[in-house]
Amino acid sequence: MKLKIYECKICGKIYKRFNDFPKHIKSHNIDYENYFDTYIEPNINHKCPFCDNKCIFYKGNYRKTCGSEECRIKAINKTTKEKYNVNNNF
Repeated sequence: MKLKIYECKICGKIYKRFNDFPKHIKSHNIDYENYFDTYIEPNINHKCPFCDNKCIFYKGNYRKTCGSEECRIKAINKTTKEKYNVNNNF
């Protein structure tokens, strides 16, 4: 199993566990979502493909939708159509 390393792009400190990394980022007076937008994916616009609102930032990454019920259902239906060639996941 490959060990994933997290390196702070501000000061260079290295962490082996993700849970310790966001705590360290706060010591630089920046929350992890802003750090992610600035240093990890600076040129990516995280917009919901269905309504153009900002996607939800959850557990260190962006979700594929804004999180509204309508957009979540559209995403599920799109995925089931692409993966299984059916119109509904039920």
